[in-house]
Amino acid sequence: MLDTSKNVYMLSTWSIEKRRAGWFISRIPFFDDTHQPKGPYSTIMSACLMIARELAREVVRRHHKK
Repeated sequence: MLDTSKNVYMLSTWSIEKRRAGWFISRIPFFDDTHQPKGPYSTIMSACLMIARELAREVVRRHHKK
């Protein structure tokens, strides 16, 4: 029997900002959420990799809650 169920997850939105000290990442705040920027990262590639890791953690956490 084929499994036709779908696991679709809407993931958080992130922003990247270039500052004098380096690249910073932060979640885009919704309503009253406040998120502190994380960084500095030396390259945009390392900042993007950190966002990817955070998104992967979010998917794993949501999938295990089912």
